[in-house]
Amino acid sequence: MKVFNGGERGTIIILVAAAMTALLASLALVVDVGHTAVQKSRLQKALDAAALAGARFLPDDPEAARARAVEYAAYNGVELEAGDVSFSDGNLKIICSKERPVDLFFGPALGIDSWSIRARSAARVGAVKSAGGYPVLPLGILDQELAFGQLYTLKYGGGMGTQGWYGALDITRNPAQFPDPGAEHRTIPGGTGARDYEDNLGRGVSFNLKVGDRLYEKTGNMSGPTRDGLEERLKACPVHGASCWSSPPDWRTSSSDCARFVIIPVLRYLNPRGNEPDFEIVGFAAFFIEGQPGSGNDCVINGRFLKTTLSLECDPAAGTGYGLTGVKLTD
Repeated sequence: MKVFNGGERGTIIILVAAAMTALLASLALVVDVGHTAVQKSRLQKALDAAALAGARFLPDDPEAARARAVEYAAYNGVELEAGDVSFSDGNLKIICSKERPVDLFFGPALGIDSWSIRARSAARVGAVKSAGGYPVLPLGILDQELAFGQLYTLKYGGGMGTQGWYGALDITRNPAQFPDPGAEHRTIPGGTGARDYEDNLGRGVSFNLKVGDRLYEKTGNMSGPTRDGLEERLKACPVHGASCWSSPPDWRTSSSDCARFVIIPVLRYLNPRGNEPDFEIVGFAAFFIEGQPGSGNDCVINGRFLKTTLSLECDPAAGTGYGLTGVKLTD
């Protein structure tokens, strides 16, 4: 049996004490590092939320974008100064950055009171490239320059169309016919009757349309289905209720939740041969439907062009497209 003399016992006590000190220091370091990581994550999330909120005002109003970013950061416990928010790429991109100290729990025992953390987040607006399940109407407008607030005809009345096309699109409502969501230049099946067109108008196209999809025109005036479908849509308005049909709200003050706010595809004519599709989607645009369609030659749908940002898939490299934009976090 080993017997330790007094000197050896003293040495062991010193070694144990040193080991315990090192262990406690390591534990303290782990706690402070973990605490710092949590604070860094919270700061990053706050800046992400601020950048996404501010980007919705770009590119037209960077000062409003800055104010909204500062406001959203404050909601999440982060105080942003005006200088912490900047813009680039022609005001299509907002950048929020912040550096601040994190007080440590055990660091002061080692002479370290705090560590500095820094986070950065950037968001960019881009043209919407996918409807993302948003109820797009089965109407189309040909590729052209669109002016904010101007009235455009989205569906023409009898005698006003082009070679039998009055602005309507032929889109199936049968899920079994939907093409592969990941395919490029998909041809969206048509061949539907007036009832499918009416349902698409009343409830929105049930298939997720995207840029590059190819569509068939729906020929004929279809006065009854057009009026009935739009009446169904507007009377179910989540904002104004049935009065949205009979007493249209003002487009300048109504929200995007109103049933009169619609998204339609912007189209390029393909000069089809035989059974080839007639159009290709080159973008999406938002309109506010004015009035009610009449009957026969008066079965017209007019809409005011809007510029707005929604939570839809976008292409940051495509600029603002046709005024309907989405926002996306970027580098």
